[in-house]
Amino acid sequence: MKELVSSGQRPRLAFYLIVSFLLSELRHLHRSLSILSSVDSLTGVRNRRAFLESLDFELARHHRGGQPLSLGYLDLDNFKQVNDTMGHQNGDEVLRTVAKVLVQALRMTDIVGRLGGDEFAILMPETNGDGALAALSDASARMLTAMAELSFPVTFSLGIVTVIGETSAEQFLHEADVLMYEVKRSGGNDLRQQVFLGTQPSRRLTTYTRLLP
Repeated sequence: MKELVSSGQRPRLAFYLIVSFLLSELRHLHRSLSILSSVDSLTGVRNRRAFLESLDFELARHHRGGQPLSLGYLDLDNFKQVNDTMGHQNGDEVLRTVAKVLVQALRMTDIVGRLGGDEFAILMPETNGDGALAALSDASARMLTAMAELSFPVTFSLGIVTVIGETSAEQFLHEADVLMYEVKRSGGNDLRQQVFLGTQPSRRLTTYTRLLP
């Protein structure tokens, strides 16, 4: 019976198989490192860099097609108190729980990121103001329930901005951040929603406030 591979070809075949295997492993390693570099190691959601990249991408899509785009900026009330009186381990558990509840409560197409410390952002593609308000009100209620079940004295300050027209990622994030701090200065445990007109002269169209239970 004639050999399919001659003895002279065997070394080259072996070399080809080894190289193919190594290239496959390198591609897998590259993908793994890429994922790790975009994930917040404590909470498992996107880190600041990866979130801002997603924000740039979705804003560009919004500018091209005009799809609605909403952004939530979330800060944890009394988080320092948890760290100071209950320890950093419990503080880490608070952050992990918040991230987990947000991911479970929102759609797969929504993007959750930890911007640093106890601040999170939620990007909601193709979502108008009413949709963002409904979804993040529900997520906030779930987070409050989770905090109560774990006996953590944590509530949430949340600013929600829906953009109409063109704006930059920095300005969009800034508007949501400012709105969140308005909630914070008013005592926290609240969410506010706003429509942002981007580069138009009259930037703020409406403001809606909803007290959380």
